[in-house]
Amino acid sequence: MSPDILQKAFDEISGYEPLDADSTPRKQKALKDAFIISRMMYEKARTLLQESGLPEPHSQDKVPKAEEEQEEEEQEQEERENEDPKKKRSQLEAIERHAEVMECLNNNDSARMMEEFLGSLHDNSRTTWTLMKKEQTGFVNLLRGYCPADSLEELRRHVPGNMTAMITEAFRDSIMNEENENVLDRMCERENVMIKCEETNTFADFALSVLNSIQCLEFAYEWERLKKAEKRAFLLQAFQSYHPTRESDDDERKKFQVFKNRHEKVITARNELLRMFKKFHSAVLMDPCWTPSACYTKGKTGRTRNFGATLTLFEDEIPDDELLEKNQTAFLQLMRVILGSEAYKYVKAFLNKHPYD
Repeated sequence: MSPDILQKAFDEISGYEPLDADSTPRKQKALKDAFIISRMMYEKARTLLQESGLPEPHSQDKVPKAEEEQEEEEQEQEERENEDPKKKRSQLEAIERHAEVMECLNNNDSARMMEEFLGSLHDNSRTTWTLMKKEQTGFVNLLRGYCPADSLEELRRHVPGNMTAMITEAFRDSIMNEENENVLDRMCERENVMIKCEETNTFADFALSVLNSIQCLEFAYEWERLKKAEKRAFLLQAFQSYHPTRESDDDERKKFQVFKNRHEKVITARNELLRMFKKFHSAVLMDPCWTPSACYTKGKTGRTRNFGATLTLFEDEIPDDELLEKNQTAFLQLMRVILGSEAYKYVKAFLNKHPYD
């Protein structure tokens, strides 16, 4: 049991202000949950004191710290002061980004209506946004969530339902690939599907970004289950598929090192997407900005420098089951209208395979 952790929690809740009369249900629920958890902790601590034969202390009592504990805290403080400046700066920037997003959320934390969401897809100005702006807006949208349309008929009036041949082909290849029992071949073929998803710049990009993200997520799920030897085997197999013609040993080593560096970026990007999906589920698929652009043919990560540190801060923001359900309903509505029957079943099967907790 760490009193420091409890003290930090108390310090944080001490800074809360009373809610306004017209505060949102989400804010009211958060305050009620904080009260319930605090009461549960008090009752548990009180029971432990009684069972330990210890008197209940007064709130103003201050327990002196042991000398060893004091020395340990001083050592930790010294380590923090000697921390890598770049890492420290990255963490500070992440804290600032988190605060900025939470401030935007305080101004408007209502779930996004489908009209607002569809309008953002049609907004051509987004192509000029910086990575930072895309990610910050994306975090706000993740926390706000999505509100489904009243009916599919209403949604069809706003969404074009014609699938291009490229979209149909990409989904068909993906569906066929799921039947491949060789996990390494299956993972390599996911790369080919993702390449097809990058080959269009039309409004249909949204449907392909969903497919691209699904491939990244399935890849990440499969990757975390591989043993070390299998991971090495995949790296070699993937390298050979991108460099089928063997060259001199020196050139081969140089190319392999470049490929290995890109491989590390790819794994990081897809694992980060998986972390987001496990937390926010369908809402991640609703925003094309979360589709990783890191791949074996390009060296860029497609993420800001401190994205990982910023994402870690948002993992404490837990969406409730009601919001997760709304997100999934809104997402499946959109997929039902945009995609053909076969492709829609594929997307729905993916969500059934990986349901939210």
